[in-house]
Amino acid sequence: MTDARKTLTAPDGTTISYLTEGSGPPLLLLHGFVSSAKSWWKIGAAQRLAETHTILAPDIRGHGHSGRPTDAAFYGRRLIEDFTRLLDHEGHDSTHVAGFSMGAELGLALAAFHPDRVLGLTLAGSGWSPPEIMDEYRKWFGILAASSDTPDALKALIDGMPEVTGLPRETVAALPMPLTGIIGALDDDRPYMERIREARPDFAPVILPGLDHLGTWKSSGFPELLARAVRGRP
Repeated sequence: MTDARKTLTAPDGTTISYLTEGSGPPLLLLHGFVSSAKSWWKIGAAQRLAETHTILAPDIRGHGHSGRPTDAAFYGRRLIEDFTRLLDHEGHDSTHVAGFSMGAELGLALAAFHPDRVLGLTLAGSGWSPPEIMDEYRKWFGILAASSDTPDALKALIDGMPEVTGLPRETVAALPMPLTGIIGALDDDRPYMERIREARPDFAPVILPGLDHLGTWKSSGFPELLARAVRGRP
């Protein structure tokens, strides 16, 4: 795994830690809840993607080596601004983006709030959640947060998520970049992936038979599927 760990500091004083590897067009990798940037290397995806791209993989605030504020005001849109600040810090005007689970939700928000900075977006394990699902997410994520070593920070992150999820249909429909997706047939979040077709009829995610949420992430073929999706050839 890469040892190229770097940091930057957000205007609110939060340290954002990130990993880099590879060369070529930039690719921002956004991990899931209660995970970290390292997870992309643990499953072999970062190594595969680094063959063709410059990987930028942050520990999303509240996770890993990044700062862990316990106030919800430090999350929400600030999560998205961390990503644009990382691009600026590394000298990139725009990037390809791939995210898993929570990272997919945040990738979609980045594309919505800063469409000029996203060349292409690949969603895996989640997609476009409706506003009414946030109570269910808060309950499920709360269980995961409680079992972590930083429950207060992760609860604050959860409380800030409505600021960046539940995007309007017209916003998703207007996204100018290519969208690709990967989801397990048994994933509880599959409806939120397929919902994107309501706004983008051209969206055609890859559905993996017999796999649930974590099964998709852990499957041996996921790194190659992700590489194909990032290239726009699912």
